[in-house]
Amino acid sequence: MSNIFIRDKNGELILPTDIEITKIIKAIDNTQKQLKILNYKSNRTKKS
Repeated sequence: MSNIFIRDKNGELILPTDIEITKIIKAIDNTQKQLKILNYKSNRTKKS
């Protein structure tokens, strides 16, 4: 499992549960996919 550290508003370290880590990783993966799609669309627009 990845080492993901989260700090609260006071700077205190919070260790997320495995379920929370899974949600974070899925959100990161989805963001990366969306960025790849945007980059692809952007590159196609530049070429034409």
